Amino acid sequence: MKNILIAGAGHGGLVAAIHFAKQGYSVKLYEKRVRAELGYDWHDAVPRRLFDGAGLPEPPEGTFLPPERMAYFSTAKKIKLYPDVDPTFAMIDRKVLIEYLFTLAEESGVELLFEREILSAVCEGDRVTGLRVRCAGETETVFADLVVDAAGMDSPVRRSLPARFGIEKELKNSDIFYGWRGYFEKTGEGASDPPYIVYFFHCGKPGMDWMITGEEFMDVLVGGFGGLTQEQVDASVNDFKKEYPYMGDKLLRGGYFARIPLRGHAPVFVANGYAAVGDSAFMTEPLSGSGIGLSMGSGRRLADTVIASDGDTSVGVLWQYNRDCIRKDAERYYFDLILKNFLSSLCAADIDFFFEKHIMTAKEMGERGKYSAKEILEKANVLRKPKLMPSLVSVAGKVASLGGVKAALPEEYDPQKVRAWVAKYNKTFR
Repeated sequence: MKNILIAGAGHGGLVAAIHFAKQGYSVKLYEKRVRAELGYDWHDAVPRRLFDGAGLPEPPEGTFLPPERMAYFSTAKKIKLYPDVDPTFAMIDRKVLIEYLFTLAEESGVELLFEREILSAVCEGDRVTGLRVRCAGETETVFADLVVDAAGMDSPVRRSLPARFGIEKELKNSDIFYGWRGYFEKTGEGASDPPYIVYFFHCGKPGMDWMITGEEFMDVLVGGFGGLTQEQVDASVNDFKKEYPYMGDKLLRGGYFARIPLRGHAPVFVANGYAAVGDSAFMTEPLSGSGIGLSMGSGRRLADTVIASDGDTSVGVLWQYNRDCIRKDAERYYFDLILKNFLSSLCAADIDFFFEKHIMTAKEMGERGKYSAKEILEKANVLRKPKLMPSLVSVAGKVASLGGVKAALPEEYDPQKVRAWVAKYNKTFR
């Protein structure tokens, strides 16, 4: 019987745990928090198909809420862009979702161990062999054939790995989205047009805010790159209240800060006896910050890869999981990642200019990923703003290189070839 340790109660780790346990593997999940504290206290949009993709039964019908029609506003609030809303998406309560996954895990035979703080990975030579865990002041070492890292973007497991494994330990501050989210009471009739509105550089803050008008609440997110202060949150919330007087002062749920990786997939997230899933491998959509679908899909993919190899957890086998995630998930967001890096470099006046000159349209905000390098250069030619030309030319060059990045991804794990590919990947996306 193979022994699997899941580090952290991330969505991807739970999905992997469920599939491993169903195949008769011994699976233990360690999480430092108590069960009731897990899951953000808000809703997120997810594709309904993600449960089928994760190999799990869909939650009861009443679990989902329909998505809202949305618009992006220019910083001056004069121009709106209406991206297409994917009809397969629905809103789901994060706390309901995580509890649903816990229930499936227990029914599958996973041992859930809460209030166990993960301190670090345990390594022997070139292999991860277990975890150091602290419980009630006592430290113990637990061993396994595979450690699945689902401990998030600040994972102590990933951070403790030897540099020779070639796995990124830290994110740059510019790759982190700092957010505050809260649900305010709705005190009167009315709704924004459309119900879901997104502002760039709201109240002069580099970043993005949104407000969603529900029947009984106002869902507010305040977000920025490089950091976020309470004063900035207060300024954005007060501006929403001024513009939409039916937004009350009473906070119904949420009301706290969170950090989200907007790095795009790490190029390497496996080693002998180790595989990261979800936020531990920076698996989020670069523009939206959504990571649930990618995390759950990667958990299924990891379990399938190991099970199909009869429990082999060598880096050669796990590289197939790594490679498949890059090809099937990250490839869909290559353009988004380049666009995110470009947009985060702009000032408010630049973004307004892009809206006014139709350089930034609903296509970029909705469909995305369909521009060629030639089309970007054509936009740059129309733009005729000298200070932005070098950046747009750089964007066009990176888009043109996407095919080369994909083609260079090694089929088999070879350290030298992987290092060469990582250099190409980082040149394009960092």
